[in-house]
Amino acid sequence: ARVRAEYAGRPEFTAPRVDLPAEVRAELTALRQTAGLSNQALCAQTGISQPATFYAWEKGTTRPALAHLQNYAAALGADVTNLLARVEVGPS
Repeated sequence: ARVRAEYAGRPEFTAPRVDLPAEVRAELTALRQTAGLSNQALCAQTGISQPATFYAWEKGTTRPALAHLQNYAAALGADVTNLLARVEVGPS
């Protein structure tokens, strides 16, 4: 509770995180590879600063914040509603 209160104004630390199943990670990877977007453009549309961040999501080594995943999926042209139905949203 103390940590949440300390970072209350910093949603990147307190926002709900998403667990991505392997099939969803593979789908996002394929969409990114065919989207034709530069890493810089994809970062800007997603709201993150480094492409390594979305690579880590795709590998399953980190969990994206819900808002970042929604932006990422939309930038790739994914059906965001369908995608969110297949993932688990948990605490930060």
